[in-house]
Amino acid sequence: MTYHVGTSRGSGGLAIKSGDQYFMSKNFSSFKTITTGPLRTVFLLNYNDWEGPEGPVKEQKMISLDYGSNLATIAVSLEGTNNISAGISLHDNDGIIESAENNSWINYKQPHEGTVLTNALVTQTKYALGNHTSITG
Repeated sequence: MTYHVGTSRGSGGLAIKSGDQYFMSKNFSSFKTITTGPLRTVFLLNYNDWEGPEGPVKEQKMISLDYGSNLATIAVSLEGTNNISAGISLHDNDGIIESAENNSWINYKQPHEGTVLTNALVTQTKYALGNHTSITG
């Protein structure tokens, strides 16, 4: 699923979709650095509890950035819901959205200053129920 995450949510921003409405956390409220080695940096983002369609949701993300990799690993811990939507930032909305038939990945390719930027979400097939495009605030 892709949705315009706005200027502060960034790619991988999470939401719960209920009907036509999205329920979303705010920006992270605190962080903790786990490691800052020469090959890997890992940090934890904590979010204030936020209201989902079925009550409060607790969210935490552990982000790992590896030297030489173009991908970040984001492990999400959630309480209060079993279903989420993750967004890809569409920036100027002038790119192309592609996805795997089994919904295990989705990416957005956009032209940028003479080159192409790609923004992707990849997950295990067992977690991917489908995808759709929706533009929200």
